[in-house]
Amino acid sequence: GLELSGRPACVSGVEEPCPRQRVRRATPLTASVPDRLRVLILNWRDIRHPRAGGAEVLTHQHARRLVERGHRVTLFVGAVKGQPRTETIDGVDVIRAGGPVTTRLHAFRWCRARRKNAPFDVVVEEINTLPYFAPWFAEAPVVLWIHQLAREVWWYEAPRPLAAVGFLLERSYLRLYRKKPALAISRSTRQDLIQLGFGADHVEIVPPAIESGDAVAVLPEKEDGLLVYVGRITPSKRVEHLVEALALVRDSGIDARLEIVGGGE
Repeated sequence: GLELSGRPACVSGVEEPCPRQRVRRATPLTASVPDRLRVLILNWRDIRHPRAGGAEVLTHQHARRLVERGHRVTLFVGAVKGQPRTETIDGVDVIRAGGPVTTRLHAFRWCRARRKNAPFDVVVEEINTLPYFAPWFAEAPVVLWIHQLAREVWWYEAPRPLAAVGFLLERSYLRLYRKKPALAISRSTRQDLIQLGFGADHVEIVPPAIESGDAVAVLPEKEDGLLVYVGRITPSKRVEHLVEALALVRDSGIDARLEIVGGGE
């Protein structure tokens, strides 16, 4: 009753932003580059990381579209074995240094070293578990980009000692950003930030989108008893709950099957 399929053919993308969406800036951007911004994005992984997920796909799609519009985008991420320290992907300059945790220290050192020679106009800090604390070392305005609060994910994605610290401190360090402009991908995440003290007018929703593509195959309109999971397979997704639920359904006499579409661990 259980079938495994590969990664979906289509990947998430980001279409034109809604005209009503806006980003409040902590300070004015450099007046000398109104049409071509130098953007730095801080994230722990990039699109070619072996554990890259939806956040990395979304980040890359945003970044390459900014490049297409004439902006210069640099993505600073953690290093991974087998990947070069620097490379350009779809026009996005990728710099890799440090591990899953220490990349934040490397980002601090790298930004401080180049702040006079090649400053950025805006810094986008993504928080996936641990923060970079970019507002306290970046020379440019900082925008927080958060996909979700980690919460219980800490216990599935981090070593136990770090998970306990992160779980206890997450709400505290996020409150340090409450006066910074923030981007969220859902209403629930926006509401979580507001509950932490972020001003409602400081948090904008930029929802994910779908990049259309040709269908690999035409499927029947309906199949009785078919359950489908589409996404990454990692401990935090709790896919095993679906398998356990399928067993309960089949034990009750219902002829059902589950298809899991995606890749991961």
